[in-house]
This record gives sequence, structure tokens and C-alpha cells, in this order.
Amino acid sequence: MLRITVEKTFLTSWQQLPVKLTAKTKILVAFSGGADSTALVALLQSLPVALRPEITLGYFNHQLRRDSADEEKLVRQLAKQWQLPLKVGTWAAGSKPTEAAARQARYQFLATVMQQTQNQFLVTAHHGDDLLETIILRLIRSGATTELPGLKPVTNWRQWQILRPLLPLAKNSLLAYVQQQRLPFCEDYTNHQDLTLRNRLRHQVVPQLKQENQQVLAHSQRFADELTALQEIAQRQFLALQADLQVKWDQAELQGQLNSELQQLSAAAQQLFWQALWQQYFPELPTLKVTQLQSLVQLTRTTAGEQQLDLLGGWQFVRHYQQFAFRQRLNTPNAPLQAASEPVALSLNQWQSYQHWQIGVFSALPDNVADYQVTELQLATWPRQLLLRPAALTDRLTLANGQHQTLRRRLINQKVPQERRLSLFVLEADKKVVWIANIYNYKLSNLGETAKIIYVLTKYTAS
Repeated sequence: MLRITVEKTFLTSWQQLPVKLTAKTKILVAFSGGADSTALVALLQSLPVALRPEITLGYFNHQLRRDSADEEKLVRQLAKQWQLPLKVGTWAAGSKPTEAAARQARYQFLATVMQQTQNQFLVTAHHGDDLLETIILRLIRSGATTELPGLKPVTNWRQWQILRPLLPLAKNSLLAYVQQQRLPFCEDYTNHQDLTLRNRLRHQVVPQLKQENQQVLAHSQRFADELTALQEIAQRQFLALQADLQVKWDQAELQGQLNSELQQLSAAAQQLFWQALWQQYFPELPTLKVTQLQSLVQLTRTTAGEQQLDLLGGWQFVRHYQQFAFRQRLNTPNAPLQAASEPVALSLNQWQSYQHWQIGVFSALPDNVADYQVTELQLATWPRQLLLRPAALTDRLTLANGQHQTLRRRLINQKVPQERRLSLFVLEADKKVVWIANIYNYKLSNLGETAKIIYVLTKYTAS
């Protein structure tokens, strides 16, 4: 009875995903060998033949636990038992591996496999308990509706989409399913330790909520579905309001006209609008803080002639009567500036100050990076020599397809104003330009699993 119920629920969830899925659909399953992902693969294979996709398993061995070798052995055994292709990746973690760094390395591996195998979707084993935990976690950390519900049945990811067909199912149902099917699975002993906030919620808070109401998972699923639907409606209103405000890029700044339509919204609604606008046009920067949004709304409600508000990344919000603009502050490296600095050598995994910026190049993400802009680069080998130097218009940039482009052409294509060009500096790795802030990141599509990942962390210091 349990098997029939779980498989029926999964079939309904799979059919209701808002994407086209057929027997010819190629998917990559993020497979760990745990009960959840084992259940996911078994359920995918239980689908009717006409709906059953072509499955590839992607397993990433973080090599952080003493039982990692046994886990990989079991994963290979299951793949062989199912007669499914398996791609395996490993991680050479730094001296202080973080959860965020491990997750980033895992998803980079999965992206590489997606490219190699030409899969159309990445399918993960996130279930109903994960959804509830994520909602609570994000309520604790920020409460921002833009960060909720956190897990959706379909999410855009790079040039692909992530599917989560297990969200309507509970963790205990999946565990019972694999046990009933007599499928072997591995148990991550760190999941039983209360070392992380998510684990503490899983062991202490969620069980209490389930005791209060056994339907709490169903209710969290309904909350997520309805919130997602409201966000879809809000997106339409956001685009309409953007058109009313005549928002556009003009000479490397974002401009628009304030009007009564915006002013009639509540302060909270205006904050949501400005946050959405910021995220649309400045996706590489962190979201605005609540205090900044409150100040921005207050500034737009004043009747004074011109007002200014400093934001993130050297950007500034300026109001001149009914006109507004997001533009670079005059004292930032991206605006009319000082003479360029001399070249400076960098050491991997160390910080360096350069042209009012704090910059670090790391082989693994360090702790406490929330205040930094993080850029991921893919190199063929680990860099032996790193150098920061002023940019030259003749610098040659390597494109993803292996072709080259001069920095001068890149700046023309991106419509970067003349005054900003004077402040640009580049990061060289072994005498090859690999990074220019907000202009160029070195990534080659043919590096595959051999790629060496480095992270460029930057923060404007204004000193």
C-alpha cells in the first residue's frame, strides 16, 4: 500500500511539473547514495515507459567523512544494479572547508557533467521536510519574501533547470519506501549531529511542529505554492510599474521617472519594488539591506530638490525632483578617477589591497564571505603567478569558445563610458588576463572535469 501511494504521488508530481517531459528527456540526478536520492531514482524508474526519462547519475565525493570511500563504493554498486550511467567527481578541500564551499564545488561538478552529457534537467531529491526546514531557516535569517519559499518544483539554474519532484513527499515516506523495496542506502552520520542550524531545526523544531499538527508538511507545501503564485502575479505588476516609471539604462546609469503610481503603494510594497529593481539590474551584488530600502523609500517621498543615498558596490541612488538614477559614486574606481596604480603581485589564498579594493584569490571559499562579491573562474592549471595591474585596451580576452577579443572591443560592446575605462584593472594568472571586475571572467567550456576552480573575492574599501 505504501509503495502504491508513494509512486502515485510521485507520478502526479512529475506530470504536474511545468516543463515538457517525455521518454526522450535526458536528466542528471544529483545522487548521493542516501535514502532520499535512492528513492528518487527508484521512483523515476517506476514511471510509465512513455514518461520515463533517460537517467544519468551524478555523484560528488566531498572526501570529508571517514566513510566517504564506502559511500562511493555503494553508489557504484547501485548504478551497476540499475544499469544507469554514473559520473563521479571528487573534491580537494582546503584546510578549512565550509558548507558553502562544499555546495559550490558540488554544483560546479554537476554543471560540468550537464555540459558533457548534454542533459536537459538536473533533478534533486529535495522533499517536503527540506521545504519546511528551508522556510523556517530563511524566516530566521532574513524573513525577506524574495528568499521564500526557497525550494520550488522548478528553478532556473545557469542555462538549465532544476526539478524537485519529491517536494510533495515526506522524508519518512521515502525512507519507508526504500526499506520496503529492500534497496541499500548509506547514512551520513553528520546528519544526526546538531552542528548546523538546519540540523537543529530538523531534530528539535520540525518534530515539535509535526506533533502540533500532522499536516504541517502539507501546509508548508500549500504556503510555498501560493507564495510562488503570488510572486508570479507580483512580477507582472513589477514589469508594468517599471514601464510606467520609464526605467532604462542611459550612459551607464539606470534612470527613471517617479510618479503617483509608485507613491500610492505602501512603504513595504515600495521596498519590494526597489529590491526587485536592484536585483534585476545588479544581480552580481548582494541584495539591499532593510535599512537601505527604508531610507530609499523615505528619500523618494521627500519634496526636496536633490537627494542622494549611498548603496552597495560603489553605487548611489540620486533623486532630482521627479527623476531618479542609480549611478556610480564619483569617488569609486568605476567613476572619474585617480591615476592607475602600479602592478602588484598576489599570493593564492591571501588578501591584497589595490585601488581602494580588498582583493583575494582563493582555491576554496574562506569563511565569512557575505560582504564580498564572489566570482568563480575556471583555469586549466593552478596559477603559479598572480598579478594585479592597470588594464590596457590592447589586452586580449579569451572567450568561452577559445576565440579572443580585445578589451577595447569588449568595452565598446558593453557600452562602458570613457571615464570608467581609466580606472579598470585586471587580474593576470600566469600572464593571462582572467578577470576584470564586472567586465570579464575567464571560463572555457572545454575544460570539463580537469578545470581548476579559483574564487576572486572583492570588496570596495573607500580608503
